Amino acid sequence: MQLEGAHVDEEQTVSDPELLAEIMEIREAVEEVANPPALQQIQFQVKGSLDHWSKSFENAFKKRKFKEAITSIQRMTYYSRINEEIMRKL
Repeated sequence: MQLEGAHVDEEQTVSDPELLAEIMEIREAVEEVANPPALQQIQFQVKGSLDHWSKSFENAFKKRKFKEAITSIQRMTYYSRINEEIMRKL
């Protein structure tokens, strides 16, 4: 993205209330779950979201829609952090 002149701040917060609510729900579920199979199921869902936003990024980048690509990167950051939390718990 930087090579194309677009600055990406992966730490910038997202103001989408639906995404933030979903992220909170997933984090709560990760905290409450103690058994590995349930954590793996949550991880499977998180990886699905990561795949979705990765494809969204790819499509936006190919079309040079850098604002959309940045949004995808920011959303992937949220899901990546949850995946890291799950990995620590497994």
